[in-house]
Parts: sequence; C-alpha cells; structure tokens
Amino acid sequence: MTGASVTGPDGTEWIPAVTALDRVPGLSYRTLQSWWQRGRVRSQRVGRQVWVAWEDVLQVEAAAHLAEWKRGGHRRQRADA
Repeated sequence: MTGASVTGPDGTEWIPAVTALDRVPGLSYRTLQSWWQRGRVRSQRVGRQVWVAWEDVLQVEAAAHLAEWKRGGHRRQRADA
C-alpha cells in the first residue's frame, strides 16, 4: 500500500512512512524515524503502521539539503573549500 494518503481536517496530507521512503529517493527508514522521534516530523501510529505528515517530510528534507548535510549526519565538503 505505497500510494495511500489521507488529508486531515486541517489540510495536512498524511502518508504511511513506507510511502515517504518511496517518494524521497535515498531516504532511509532510520533517518525518517529519527525525524519523527525528535519531533521534526509529525507522526501518528495507525495500527502497526506509522503515518507521517508529508509537508513536514518535505520541509526537513529541504532544510537538510540546503544545509549541505548528507544522510548519516556528516557535512559534505564544498568543492570551492
């Protein structure tokens, strides 16, 4: 069930964590898990699945990209440095 999404009453799109992994190339489950455990991404447990707010995932991923962090917590070396 990787294509499912639900829109909440506030307009937030909620998707299963596995769907977020499909939508963001290279994103690992452990990285996504650390985001929701740290409160950076809103999450809800539904049965045995975790659903995440898609908007939050996009914002955290974009912020990580702009800060030049690669997954795993290591800062990338700039080519001009």
